[in-house]
Amino acid sequence: MGFIPEAGDTNFCHISMPVGHYVDCEIRPTCGLAAETGIIGFFDDPRSFYEPDKVNAQLLWFKQGFVEYMFPNRLPYDCELSGIELSMELCSEAPLHNQDWPSDITVWINGMEIGTWLSPGDFGGERGHLTPAWWETQDSQFGMLKKWKVTEEGSFIDGIRVSNLKVIELGTEGGHSFNVRIGVKPDAANQGGINLFGRKFGNYDQDILLRMDYKPRSS
Repeated sequence: MGFIPEAGDTNFCHISMPVGHYVDCEIRPTCGLAAETGIIGFFDDPRSFYEPDKVNAQLLWFKQGFVEYMFPNRLPYDCELSGIELSMELCSEAPLHNQDWPSDITVWINGMEIGTWLSPGDFGGERGHLTPAWWETQDSQFGMLKKWKVTEEGSFIDGIRVSNLKVIELGTEGGHSFNVRIGVKPDAANQGGINLFGRKFGNYDQDILLRMDYKPRSS
């Protein structure tokens, strides 16, 4: 995980979170984890998500449940948060792959639901640009890069408003950290699972990337 200060602009920062660095999870098969060099644990065994080697995961997948990450609060003490943006590469989880396999994927910050994206399918059959050679082409290969954002005006997915939830309602200020949960609800209309890609799998050279925008605190 890294903190990336922005040259020439002190009003935002980036935090990069490897996909295997979750601190909590609830997993239902089909499921699994893969590092850059091989499988971690066993296919379709939720116990594998607790293996020490999970931190090396570059791809994880599950049918239903969630993974939860703790992000450090990098907000300067004399500033207030004006926006949070999360970007990640992900898609549905089907046996092998299936382009037509819808899934309702939801993101929460500090327990507040940001919004649900309807993933159209699980993409494979052609190799992801970064996917290791040992991973079979018939399996999930890449996802779509999606962005969840909460501002002072509301909440958005890829720039489209999904709710009136504002950044001040997230309760991220004042604490040392805050949590981000990514999952498929047990009552979701489309329970097509999740594939979540790290920087060594898929088409995008990034882990879960969080951007914090801030401004001087109002007096």
